[in-house]
Amino acid sequence: MQPGGSDYLRLYELIDQHDQKDLDVGEVINNIKLQFSGVALDNTARYLLKLIIDSLIRAKMEKDNSLTLWQGLMRVRIMQERSQLC
Repeated sequence: MQPGGSDYLRLYELIDQHDQKDLDVGEVINNIKLQFSGVALDNTARYLLKLIIDSLIRAKMEKDNSLTLWQGLMRVRIMQERSQLC
């Protein structure tokens, strides 16, 4: 379940709107605090990071078959471990 509905989208848009060359981290943090008062910002930021990383992994897997193989091997290992617990 995603925290706060679309809070993670608002957070992404707020971060994305700043020019990377002239980025003032203090200003970004203040804007985030203002717009996200009363919101579980830590959870929202973690969820946004998870989505971004998952998207990057999926994109990389589409180009690199060895990653798809490793993921398959990890799934087999987890299924083997779980079958030993039962």
